[in-house]
Amino acid sequence: MFNEEFSEKSKNGYYIGVDIGTDSVGYAVTDRDYSLCRFKGEPMTGATLFDKANQCADRRSHRTSRRRYDRRQMRVDLIQELFCTEMAKVDPNFFIQMNESYLWQCDKSAETLVGCEWLDREYNRRFPTVHHLMMELINDEESNTDIRHLYLAVAWLVAHRGHFLSDISCDKISELYDIKPLYSAFIGWFYENGYSAPWECDADALMAVMSRRCGVRAKEAELKKLIYGSKKPVEDENCPLYQEAIIKLLAGGSIEIKKTLKWEEYKGAEGSICLDDAEKLETVLAELGDDGEVIRLMSQVYDCAALSKMLSGYTYISETKIDQYDTHKADLRELKRLVKKYCSDNEYKEFFTSETGAYSAYSAYFKFSEKKKGKKIAREDFYKGVKKLIAKIKGRIGEGDDADLLIADGVLSRIDAGTYMPKQVNPDNRLIPYQLYYAELDAILSNAEKRFAFLSERDSDGLSVSDKIRSVFTFRIPYFVGPLKKSPGNKHAWIERRPEGRILPWNFEEMVNLDASEDGFIKRMTNKCTYLPGENVLPKQSLLYCKFTVLNEINNIRIDGDPISVDLKQQIFRELFENEKKVTKKKLIDFLVSVKEIAKGEEARISGLGDEIKSSYKPYIDFRRLISAGILTADDVDCIIERITCTEDTARLKKWLLKWSKENGKNLSDDDIKYISQRKYSDFGRLSGRFLNGIEAVCEKTGEVGTVMHFMWNTNDNLMQIIDGQKYGFGAQISEISREYFSGHPTTLAERLDELGISNAVKRPVMRTLDIIADVVKAEKCPPEKIFVEMTRGEDKRIDSDKLSRSKRLREFYSKIDSEDTARLLKELDAMGDEVDRRLQSEKLFLYFCQMGKCAYCGKPLDISAIGTNEYNVDHIWPRAYIKDDSVLNNKVLVHSEENGRKTDTYPIESDIRSKMRGLWEKLRDAKLISEEKFRRLTRDHEFSPDERLGFINRQIVETGQSTKAVTELLQELYPETEIVFVKAGNVSEFRHEYGEICNYALFDRTLTDAEKKSKCLVKSRTASDIHHAHDAYLNIVVGNLFHERFTRRFFIRKGYLDALNDYSPKMHILFGRKCVIDGNVVWDPEKHLPIVDRTMANVHIHLTKYQTKQKGRLFKQQPLPAGSSDSLVPLKEGLDTAKYGGYTEATVSFCVLARYRIKKKYELTIVPVELLVADKYLSDQGYAEKHIRKKLPANAEDISLPLGNRIIKVNTVFSLDGFEVCVSGTSNGGSMILVRSLMTPRYTAEQIAYIKNLDNISEKRKKNPEYVIDETFSGISREKNIALFVDLVNMMSGSVYSKQPGSKLSVTIDKKEDFEALDIDKQYECIKNLVLFIKTNRSGTCNMEMLDGSKNEGAMRLSVNISNWKKNYSDVRIIDRSSSGLFGHRTRNLLDLI
Repeated sequence: MFNEEFSEKSKNGYYIGVDIGTDSVGYAVTDRDYSLCRFKGEPMTGATLFDKANQCADRRSHRTSRRRYDRRQMRVDLIQELFCTEMAKVDPNFFIQMNESYLWQCDKSAETLVGCEWLDREYNRRFPTVHHLMMELINDEESNTDIRHLYLAVAWLVAHRGHFLSDISCDKISELYDIKPLYSAFIGWFYENGYSAPWECDADALMAVMSRRCGVRAKEAELKKLIYGSKKPVEDENCPLYQEAIIKLLAGGSIEIKKTLKWEEYKGAEGSICLDDAEKLETVLAELGDDGEVIRLMSQVYDCAALSKMLSGYTYISETKIDQYDTHKADLRELKRLVKKYCSDNEYKEFFTSETGAYSAYSAYFKFSEKKKGKKIAREDFYKGVKKLIAKIKGRIGEGDDADLLIADGVLSRIDAGTYMPKQVNPDNRLIPYQLYYAELDAILSNAEKRFAFLSERDSDGLSVSDKIRSVFTFRIPYFVGPLKKSPGNKHAWIERRPEGRILPWNFEEMVNLDASEDGFIKRMTNKCTYLPGENVLPKQSLLYCKFTVLNEINNIRIDGDPISVDLKQQIFRELFENEKKVTKKKLIDFLVSVKEIAKGEEARISGLGDEIKSSYKPYIDFRRLISAGILTADDVDCIIERITCTEDTARLKKWLLKWSKENGKNLSDDDIKYISQRKYSDFGRLSGRFLNGIEAVCEKTGEVGTVMHFMWNTNDNLMQIIDGQKYGFGAQISEISREYFSGHPTTLAERLDELGISNAVKRPVMRTLDIIADVVKAEKCPPEKIFVEMTRGEDKRIDSDKLSRSKRLREFYSKIDSEDTARLLKELDAMGDEVDRRLQSEKLFLYFCQMGKCAYCGKPLDISAIGTNEYNVDHIWPRAYIKDDSVLNNKVLVHSEENGRKTDTYPIESDIRSKMRGLWEKLRDAKLISEEKFRRLTRDHEFSPDERLGFINRQIVETGQSTKAVTELLQELYPETEIVFVKAGNVSEFRHEYGEICNYALFDRTLTDAEKKSKCLVKSRTASDIHHAHDAYLNIVVGNLFHERFTRRFFIRKGYLDALNDYSPKMHILFGRKCVIDGNVVWDPEKHLPIVDRTMANVHIHLTKYQTKQKGRLFKQQPLPAGSSDSLVPLKEGLDTAKYGGYTEATVSFCVLARYRIKKKYELTIVPVELLVADKYLSDQGYAEKHIRKKLPANAEDISLPLGNRIIKVNTVFSLDGFEVCVSGTSNGGSMILVRSLMTPRYTAEQIAYIKNLDNISEKRKKNPEYVIDETFSGISREKNIALFVDLVNMMSGSVYSKQPGSKLSVTIDKKEDFEALDIDKQYECIKNLVLFIKTNRSGTCNMEMLDGSKNEGAMRLSVNISNWKKNYSDVRIIDRSSSGLFGHRTRNLLDLI
């Protein structure tokens, strides 16, 4: 029975709270007194679960690879067409033989079993690789070439063309090895961006050193000798890269990002850079963004030298490959000789022929029976194996075998140079440009034309077959054309064709309107404005958008907490941003010093900026010459930048610039066009030109009329200050424009989400949220008065700061300090032994070491043995009376208790303390023991201004995330009369943690003890259950409403501004411990409302649902398995026997259907899976559906029917098994079993959840430190409590509900209590963790009970697809359909009655 104290629906309005996560949405519905509303007698609260959505990029890489392979096959097919007529004269079955070459002899067509004599051992002896064949075709002077040989060479070249990264003409191949322009561009980057170049040296000399075949260290030494000569290197502070790093990278080495880039934001960056690792480099460049441009230019220099080194003076790539083949062969022969001579037969077999041998794995040469076991290894791993082998051989070489010793040493030196036993397919192949392979194709065709007249024959358009082959080789579908097939219903195609007909590489420009297609691509690529629907966004690098981003950043600058003057702001823009491509914080500070706004060393007075300045006005500097000369206007530049942003083809960009220049009367010279075409801009912003400069509003205070950009330039307000509130009135205009647009442009929800720029990962939870709210509105028969929303922020994709342990970080800092104290401090760290990192989790102890054992306010030494006593306190520099900031890094210090009492809640710190302690604080800051921000807070000499205090409040009550604003706009459109309130997640979390203190403060006599206050905290555990989603949604209403009514609303309407400011306190126990009445309405009454919160948070009855869906995505596991790997393989192609050819495994099941059939006189009911591969055909073709079901049932099945009709069983469909609810999650055992997950919510007490939370904390600590040891004193974990929880969990699992849980039962019973007691605390922890997992809602894994003599994989939840088998354990089986909220539902009849 549900608690009858839940209120009936309020007639005066109701509230909805939602907690939006990436894979869940919790909700709660209350009246104005925070009591849960009821629907059909049940409280209206719950949660819906779903799978986290993947970003588009996760699918894009697979789609790109698939298209690349498809287009490669299309090129080969075109070559076959061109050869077809002539080939039929020589070998009519040749192409059939090629296409069936992978088939077993018995499966081939009859005509392909003859005529293969040409492809015999003699062929393989003459041409061990395709490159041997190509060189013979190039050099053949006797005109006896076989056309089949010619086709094989041409087809291979067309399929493996090389990269298209270079625009160099195929007639100027020598320019591919010219390092001068690339080196010039690399060095030029430094000068263009206002930096000093790392050095100056001759490009040809640099090329000579970089292209030598030697190891990284040797090359590094040679580069240093070339660059520095006999001089000592001097690091230039104005160079943003460390010289040592550049040299190491150009030598082919790897170095950490933080040791490469000097910019402040990368000081603690993780990860490394290596120019020789293309895949890793691409990832790093993506993370670095614009800052990675210099690394990209450096990689081009490196690749040019690496290509030259690979060719080693040869003209053709095939010559290089033949040389590599011969080298590998000779190296292998010599290594085998050494191994046979100095090693045993077993050692020889182990290295060369076994499936685990280094050479077998390197060459991927496995025997047929070993293919399942063999695993390929990279060159580096192979070299490690060879080194071990050579070391063993050298130890066995006796006197007189000096020649063998020299050979062994030669192997090691060539391994260091990376030239030992090279393979045909290796990472260096990425360096090969298509121009080199084109040269081979051209030479082959030119020579072959002497033998084959058909190659020179021309068609009606004057094109020969050779011309067409060359066209196929060089052709690429332009990125802006997109799919070539355009049908009325295909929204993914935008190609504009000219005449109808077949599009071919040699007629592409005649068949396709390239200009119109490119315009269509640009329109498609451009998103819509975040605030003004239907308006195209600006390119991120347009002059207008760049100016906006700069102003939005520098308008926040404060000196001593006060905004800088508008004149100074404009001076910063003109003198810094209009002249510096990258403005750093240091340059900004130096500028403020130069104009005497601050004195040198007073950086701490500046606030409002982060560690890095992210915006720049670089495009203006790029075009300044053309703008100043009057050749281009700012609008012209933005038009050009938009084109550059959408264009990758430099040749087409030049053509467009020439056309645009003539049409618009611009006097762009050839040099101007060349210069502009070399600019690189990417990405679009989120705002439109109309939003920034097209709508006007009036300043309420001054009456001034202007646009957003006008006010950003003439005031110090940022964008949020301008458009929020009523100071300017933009908000009302934006709302009106949006209403007008949507009244004339109705859109679907999916289209609206796209317009709002909501990412894939956010769309899914937003749609589920809207479904839930629609359910609630349907139940309540009217929209809510308020909707309170908390939304999980996305993961930060930036490069993370370092994750050194606290002890290592302290030791690193101490190593840079010359002080007598460091020896003592290091000795104290050493004395902690292996416990050091665990003990440093203590806030006081960590601050002790960060302050070098001294009080932060008086400088007196602290006694480490008294750290845990009341003799010392942790003080908040910025008092908690003003802001909630518990950061150890920025806002906490360790002080003597009497000093803390003296300071109280005043700020700034008293002047005598500041003057006395500044020296120590500077010393700690310089050693990085305290942050720059903490130093600024300690040394500040003036009070908080009203604007700063307002900023503190906004930080706590105003949500600024882009997705958050988009969701607000969407909800406001759907429910215009409802007030949408966003809730800061941190506020709800703090309310939970301080709930005990709130209850104590609300009591007149403050009677709760510390233990009682702690026990009343509203702890949540994600491990225990999913009920916390619903509870968080409820608390969003409670916390969000008080903050909104007491502060947010008052600030927005500008009424009671100063009253609210003075009344504000960030302390939860003060906010929620007092009665709050606004305009005569009781918003919060602790005496009345706290008991309601208590009852609601104790409620464990929620509506829990899972989103039902047809499974999409991959058809099966991508990597096929060989024959014999599994009994349930999917054929590689239709008709191929998996017993011969292998196949794909893990076919994805899209959905299932329920089928009833009869065998003899007995009826059976079974669940039939429908694979994704055939799902669409099943749903659209009734005949196929019947055949599919027939195929899945026993051969003697009769009287087949579908008892649920066309109803399908989707993933997450809910079954009730005698009341125990599970959802279908997939199939296993080749489709004979279905996997299910529990949807039952465990009923834990608050004390149990709090203890499980302690277990969660242990898990988190062990993720960071696997060697973490549980300490009963500090962890909150004890053997006694473990035993008590063990008994509770076992009793819960043996109860009536969990006895119905399907699948294998848990072996643990109450009889195991004594065995559990005998376990050490670590094993007890592991045992309880698995028991909690066993009854967890939505569990997918199994439980490990080995510590209690159970098995490693207990509790697997699965059921037979044959529902008839369920009768053994269940008497009532039903399918339950529920809406997203769970408020509406339907149950089927008992399925067992159908049997």
